[in-house]
Formats: sequence, structure tokens, C-alpha cells
Amino acid sequence: MNNKISRIRMLRECFAKEWLTKRDWAYALSEQIFRGKNYDKIEFKLNTKRILISIPEEFQLEIEQICKPHGSIFTPYFDYDFLACKVASNQSRFLDDPREDDFLWIEVKAGNSIPSKAQLKAKSKTPIPVKMCRVKGISNMSNDIFTEFSELKEMPDPKEDFPNFDDMKWRDF
Repeated sequence: MNNKISRIRMLRECFAKEWLTKRDWAYALSEQIFRGKNYDKIEFKLNTKRILISIPEEFQLEIEQICKPHGSIFTPYFDYDFLACKVASNQSRFLDDPREDDFLWIEVKAGNSIPSKAQLKAKSKTPIPVKMCRVKGISNMSNDIFTEFSELKEMPDPKEDFPNFDDMKWRDF
């Protein structure tokens, strides 16, 4: 993989993780969930803390399906980058009773890229809300990065929905 693309991917994930952590959202990478193959309890991260979270039974099959990779074994890709769970800032290492509305799927995009058909299809099948983090200007290492959550209900028009090239925006799918 191209080093520049790899660095951009790491930076995108870093911005998303930082935003989530500052708002007490623990996160787990879809790839790690898939590798762990345990869908009733998943290890999430919040800064350096690891929190084992019990997953509501009605979400377990969905999480298993969404965390299955697509593509080849050499270049797998996942519907969404992270599963996030809202936790208290003083959360212990275990959370046995999260509420169903404490979960989010997170997808991180760069530039003007838009959700794939597979992502929109997965969104239509999940009761867990999906948020998209858009990082713009990262390829030219702009110092202006802005974070915003907003709703995305259909295929966006990049020129209308993302007019400020140097913004990092969060949107609901």
C-alpha cells in the first residue's frame, strides 16, 4: 500500500478516535471485532482504558454480519470502521448493561468520497445509527480541521453537503 495513503488512513482514524474519546464514546474496530469472533462481549477502547462491554442480544447477529470483511484476504474492507458505545468517563473495565441507544456505527471518509452502496445497504438493515466522519484537507496536511456531527439520510451531493474542503464533518447516514 502506498505510504501516503497509509498515513492518511491512520490520521483519519486518529481524528475519529480522538473525537469519540473526548465525548466518552468507547470504540472497537470492525476488523478487531471480526478477529475476536465474540459477539456477546466486545472489548472497546477509551484512551488507554479497555472496557469489556456486553452486547444486547438483539444486536449480536447484526454486529457479526456487519463485521464480516468484503473483498479478498489481501485487501479486506468492512462496511464501517468502528462500533462505538457511550460510556461514563469513570467507567470501570466492564459494562454489563448498556442501553440499546448507546451504540453507533462509525465510518470515516476522506476528501469527497461518499458512502458505498454496500454501506447504504448495511445501514438499511441496522437499528444501530450510523455516523460518518468526513476528514477533508488531510491529504495536503491542512491545519484547519473541524469536527461536526449531522444527519445523512441519502446519497450526499459532495458539492452541496461538503462545501468546505478543509473541514472534518460528522454526519448521520
